[in-house]
Amino acid sequence: MKVGQEVICINDKFAPVQIEIIPNRPLENKMYTIRDIFTTRNGRAVHLEQLNNPLLSHPSGMGQFEPSFAIDRFRPIVSDDVEISVEQEEEIYA
Repeated sequence: MKVGQEVICINDKFAPVQIEIIPNRPLENKMYTIRDIFTTRNGRAVHLEQLNNPLLSHPSGMGQFEPSFAIDRFRPIVSDDVEISVEQEEEIYA
């Protein structure tokens, strides 16, 4: 995956503490665009264009950070995903 790539969320299950401190979380089967990719102590993570969250204090006491999401919560978009999304949007506006 790369910055600017469209992805679809395949895992929107979060621990209660994550739900408490991260107000804007990805939803399963919704499309997003990768804003940034980086490595955390837990592995590769992303920020998404469509989601912004308030800064949190870093556990080390060294500043603040924007919450990120593990890259394995997402998969690349395929053409079938786009067709389904267009059909769903048409149903909403019909």
